[in-house]
Amino acid sequence: MRKIRLVLFGIVVGLAITELVLSFVMPDLDFHFPPSRLSDAQFDRRAGEVRDGNGVRYAFDENGFRTIGALQPDAGVRTVLFIGDSFTQGFGVNETETFAVATCARLAAHGIEARCLNAGVNGFGTVHELRLLRKLLQRRDLAVDAVVFQTCPSNDLRDNWEDGGFGLEDEKLVEWDPPHIPLPVRMRGALLENSYLHRSRIAKLLANAWFDAMPRDDRSDPSTFALERRLLQEVVATTQARAIPIVMIVAAPSWDVGRASHEPHDEAARLNFVAATAQELNVPWIDSRKIAPKPELYIENDGHFSAAGNALIGEAVGDQLAPLLRR
Repeated sequence: MRKIRLVLFGIVVGLAITELVLSFVMPDLDFHFPPSRLSDAQFDRRAGEVRDGNGVRYAFDENGFRTIGALQPDAGVRTVLFIGDSFTQGFGVNETETFAVATCARLAAHGIEARCLNAGVNGFGTVHELRLLRKLLQRRDLAVDAVVFQTCPSNDLRDNWEDGGFGLEDEKLVEWDPPHIPLPVRMRGALLENSYLHRSRIAKLLANAWFDAMPRDDRSDPSTFALERRLLQEVVATTQARAIPIVMIVAAPSWDVGRASHEPHDEAARLNFVAATAQELNVPWIDSRKIAPKPELYIENDGHFSAAGNALIGEAVGDQLAPLLRR
């Protein structure tokens, strides 16, 4: 018994010393994986907020749109709803420099007056965007005339897997309530909710090593590709059921522009797969790799569109939307 106590005491002392050493050697150490599952409530929670970050100000109206003072349209003004992630929200650019605003300007050049409601939310994946699309299309006060739906294959497949809200059964899309959250995601959440482990540098080192070693197949394998295809099909079906035209944007971060595919499920393969799916859906769509191929069209040291890149994307979207809104 005495030996066991000595061993336990030695372990405790060793851990305490290791924590102390790490606090000096690695003072900024933190978990390097996503802190938690994304919440659909992010759109509603930001309503009326003003946030500063990335050198710009993000202001949201009372409904959560990054579109100030545009809730009630004048007679004859068309309403375009933008659904997407940080590319749509306009990461790192001012409100007037997003591709949603650039789209409205392009529509005006076509003689079409429109308000563009920017419902892009940082971090959202296809599953979150689909649920938000359904929710906003149910609002009669928005009177949506067209939808622009942006997807980012670089992270959407992982987001879909982590969310666990949708899956495939007999090749059919099903929505699970409660969601089927993968075990590694549940474990990660439990780890981060423990205040001691959240402060412990030893725990952070071990957790990061575990996350890095964890198989990635669940986030980028044939089943996740199949799920993404069915989700995009459901997005189009949702708009078509309301006779609302849709334009899709397949957005690639700067580092994926010009990248060749070397593995079945790598970054380039995901982009090519989603681009092929968009083409199969028989709706107007654009591939950002073709519209914005140059480095200067992206924010320096960041994968998002610069103001100039957003302008080109908005022009391309406006050209696709104009004939649809004239019908």
